[in-house]
Amino acid sequence: TLRRILLCSKVTIVQVHGYCIGGGLYTVLCCDLAIAAEDAQIGHLEQRLVFAGAMYVLPIEIIHIGPKKCRELLLTGKLIDGKEAERIGLVNKAVPADRLDEETKKLAKAMTLLPRDGIAIGKASIHLAYDALGLSSSFSQGYVEHTLATNIRFEPGEFNFLKARRDMGVREAIKARDKRYEGLL
Repeated sequence: TLRRILLCSKVTIVQVHGYCIGGGLYTVLCCDLAIAAEDAQIGHLEQRLVFAGAMYVLPIEIIHIGPKKCRELLLTGKLIDGKEAERIGLVNKAVPADRLDEETKKLAKAMTLLPRDGIAIGKASIHLAYDALGLSSSFSQGYVEHTLATNIRFEPGEFNFLKARRDMGVREAIKARDKRYEGLL
């Protein structure tokens, strides 16, 4: 489905508010345009569970924000707000939360003024560029990454969220996971 969003022949616009992590952020990466609330919390918090960088839209994120910032967000699981997401190029625009709907509708209205064929031709050109950059193969890469990540072996002393969840319950496991990062990020 994310591949269908990425390769859609129509303009795709995403509105970001609240928490945007995991699949929500993957959707942002695959849409053409993104507007975020300034106070939105965006990042790869899920990476603190196990994966530390495995995701099939990784090449797309690297193109959006660059390899160093991408590694930082993936390896730390740090959340950034909408303003920072705009600054680094993860979203097109950040606006106060009370103006989010209005700004998104204005952008959508502007897109309706473009000729349909022009949009289709422009998007086809973008898709050809994605192919030239190898982005189309990133979805196949995801299958390999997922297989590796779901077969991880934990060393003694490493935090295993899945075991913690089993032993403590989800809430306590999340607290235990996040406590390890206090004062570090």
